[in-house]
Amino acid sequence: MTREVVLQLQNDAGNRAVNRLLTEATSPDHDEEPTSGAAREGAATEVAAAIAGLQRGDGFKSTRREALRPRVELLQERLNEHMLAALKVDGLFGPLTEQALIHFQESIRVTPGQPIDEVTARALEASETWNPELPVPPVSPTVRAQSESSAQASEDLEQAARVMSQCGFKILNLGSARRDGSPEEVQEGLAVELSGQKIAAAGATLTGAGKDLGEQSRQRLEPKRSTTGGNPLVGIQRGDGIKAKTADRRSRVRLLQERLNLKVSAGLDLDGMFGEKTAEALRGFQATRGHDETEVVSPDAADELLDLERGPDVGRVVDLLSFASGMGDASSGWTDISIHLQQHRFLGSTATEASAAATELRAAADKFVKAAIEDLPASRLLRRAGGALGGCGAQLAEASDFMRIAGEQQIDLDLFGIARGLRRASQAFSGAGLELQR
Repeated sequence: MTREVVLQLQNDAGNRAVNRLLTEATSPDHDEEPTSGAAREGAATEVAAAIAGLQRGDGFKSTRREALRPRVELLQERLNEHMLAALKVDGLFGPLTEQALIHFQESIRVTPGQPIDEVTARALEASETWNPELPVPPVSPTVRAQSESSAQASEDLEQAARVMSQCGFKILNLGSARRDGSPEEVQEGLAVELSGQKIAAAGATLTGAGKDLGEQSRQRLEPKRSTTGGNPLVGIQRGDGIKAKTADRRSRVRLLQERLNLKVSAGLDLDGMFGEKTAEALRGFQATRGHDETEVVSPDAADELLDLERGPDVGRVVDLLSFASGMGDASSGWTDISIHLQQHRFLGSTATEASAAATELRAAADKFVKAAIEDLPASRLLRRAGGALGGCGAQLAEASDFMRIAGEQQIDLDLFGIARGLRRASQAFSGAGLELQR
């Protein structure tokens, strides 16, 4: 900041923080030696103080706030650095400056609003902006070990889902085969058939959860830069660089196209125009990362595209030990199911698949315990996996109800035991799903 700018800020804004900076800059003891860390921090704080409180209309004669132009110029310079906003540094807080500010606030997870709050101002004052030339720090051994263990656990979970589906289909077929017996046998067979149908559906749903957990584990192995600053990709949308008055966004669109080429091998021309091909590549990236498929770059998607990590918010972590406990309870439920299936008069051939499901779930639980070196940051993929686990739990609850109805037809204690095992597994999956959706 030049002395002239500081003088203008002090005279026009009457800012006490700027006044202190002016005093330091004009002190007789002031020299050109490198300043200490504390001094640099103090100067940075003055920048934030100059930006805080600004709002749309500042700098315009019509609003009688033209004296604020030096402060608005400072804001525009910082937005250009953080967001590649390509703003004209004219000291006029108009719609383009406002839009760039909104995108910056969204990228740092602050609710957009004016006058500019202290959190936004402090984030803008930081010199930390995304720089592709800076090396990305390697993944820590702790995170690597955690991710590898959870990836193996996810594979076990998918295998459990497959054998669960196989078990469901076999139960369904055996229930269908009892259509020619007495009325009680027919009713029993129909209820067993419906239960098997729900078990097979639960296995298919569980497969989706396993895939999402595996993808989450893989992403944790991608090196990331820690940041608290802005992300120039936030808010970019289809039509930018093409529609009237969006040419200033072409540098940001080119960055988006470059990162999509890197992340999903999109093969996009770096022309800075957000058309159908760029939109299709963005949707493909969003689908693989658990984001809603839209034609606007969200803050979370933007950070993943630039390999940025902001760290979990307080309370937004997954307790892997609790999650592993849920998988263990589900395994116990399937162990009970396999025991009663083995003893049953016409469902005994399905016990092998039920036992295999219990074994795979236990293996997954053990590996998730090993992965619980530290809590896992919440993510969209984890929330989606949690939703799938909840769905699996609901389907098994229905399977339990049908199996209980089947047991009531001829007072079959083994069918009642299978129903209890299904209910236990249902509750375990539902609880684990809630843990992932925190």
